[in-house]
Amino acid sequence: MADPTPSLGLPETEYIELYNHTTDKFFNLKDYRIMNGKDTTLLNSDTLNPNQYKIIYKKASDINFGKFGDTLQLSKMGSLTNSKDSFYLIRNATTIANPKDVVIDAATYDLNLYQDAKKAVGGYSFERINVNTPCNPLGWMASNNPNGGTPGRINSDSSKVIDNTPLEIDRYFFKNNDKTVVIVFNKSLSRKGVADKAHYQSLSTNYKIDSITIDNSILFNSIQLNFSPALKDSFRLIVKPTLKDCIDKTALEKPDTLLLKKTETPIRNDLIVNEILTNPETGGSRFIELYNNSNKVFDVANLRIGSDYTTTNNTQITTKMLIFPKEYIVLTSNPFYIQKHYNATKFRKRILSQKLPSWDDKSDIVLLSYNNVTLDSFTYQKSWHNPLLANTEGVSLERVDPNKQSNDKANWQSAAHTVGFATPAQQNSQYNRFNVAASNHVFSLEKKTFSPDSDGFEDFLSLSYHFDKGGYLASIFIFNDKGKLVKKLKDNELLSVEGTVKWEGDTDESLPTRVGIYVIAIEWISPTGQVQREKLACVVSGRL
Repeated sequence: MADPTPSLGLPETEYIELYNHTTDKFFNLKDYRIMNGKDTTLLNSDTLNPNQYKIIYKKASDINFGKFGDTLQLSKMGSLTNSKDSFYLIRNATTIANPKDVVIDAATYDLNLYQDAKKAVGGYSFERINVNTPCNPLGWMASNNPNGGTPGRINSDSSKVIDNTPLEIDRYFFKNNDKTVVIVFNKSLSRKGVADKAHYQSLSTNYKIDSITIDNSILFNSIQLNFSPALKDSFRLIVKPTLKDCIDKTALEKPDTLLLKKTETPIRNDLIVNEILTNPETGGSRFIELYNNSNKVFDVANLRIGSDYTTTNNTQITTKMLIFPKEYIVLTSNPFYIQKHYNATKFRKRILSQKLPSWDDKSDIVLLSYNNVTLDSFTYQKSWHNPLLANTEGVSLERVDPNKQSNDKANWQSAAHTVGFATPAQQNSQYNRFNVAASNHVFSLEKKTFSPDSDGFEDFLSLSYHFDKGGYLASIFIFNDKGKLVKKLKDNELLSVEGTVKWEGDTDESLPTRVGIYVIAIEWISPTGQVQREKLACVVSGRL
């Protein structure tokens, strides 16, 4: 419990709960301490029994956790920062100079881990979601207990499912020089032989692995690999699936090959702003998407994001990560929200936690720079959004063509409704790769006959489309041969530049349609208000 105010039923004080996740071991807590930054909390002589919870808090005359469970009151306890902090449970050590030998467990948190903006205000504890997943540093969430926490007993949303999520490499980057690479994983690593060279292999005879050490991370989720000679061009490094997580349960599913290529200094238009959301829905989060529009490799931690052309209102990216040619990086204060709200969980590795400038949602400057050199800049206006959209909250502005001017209104469009109004860490919905001329026949059927009988063969109708540019709203209605409306596929929705709409042969009431001929009536409206219409015929067959 880092932020106990306002209290919802628990004593209004910080606490840490320990749990003895064993069936037969007893521990004397006098051998342990909790370290939080420069603060050291020395635990008293007390026994933690098998499967026992222990509530640890600073002793005060008006505070008593006794009714909630077994307690350990301390005369001195390090304070936890409300918004962001890290702390470690250490055995027999006064320092953390050699963490791999003494750290028993560690936790790091920030407000995003609450995964609930209302609970982040205060009064709710962080709970570990699954005691069987101690290797996952993000395996925490806000308590769902009405009191705000569950000290002394099982967590409110506790799961006992064994974690089978594979070990994965999240990112990697060079450290200080061109002879050291740091590899960061999604989980804490096994302490058994993690520095063994047998886990790693250079695919170049020009570069050899000299040593592997644990990087300076108490979470034990990164390694530092030293090679020689200094990197002059590039080579590929294999991380083998013999590497395992901290409880030796899961490993890499297959060998992971990393390209180690020397980073370069970007010039204008090498890196560009490709998408931006400045007006999120209530409780949502802004984001900015960067795109590597070059054939070079850069470290994003050398970049700065600003809201004017001075250094006053710009922020340096804090996460070190390589961005390769034609890759995307998304920066946001709440990666959890962006992943879930915009169906971007599979792109989580490219969505980084980052404080952003306070852009105005109506009009503001966006500046991307490196070492005081401008890489990309523009001044957006709210009017750049599609004028046919009644509400632009939660709708991003997407760049249409990365090779055209960023300060041109015509090169930006509202993200399509068909993709959830934003495409973080992926190709923009309004990106126009063909730039074709306008046509009266932008819609087409792959096949005009289909049989929605769930036999796995032609079970749905595919209606493809391609516009000359982004920003079109469309309505697509299905009528039977008597002119009766049976299905609204799209009703005045903002579409991407190209895509496919499916019809599974059902009605608006989710009932199956009869065999017969159907008419697809399509109407689309350009951003300037021009209306076009088209009708296509299709046949539902095979259903009696």
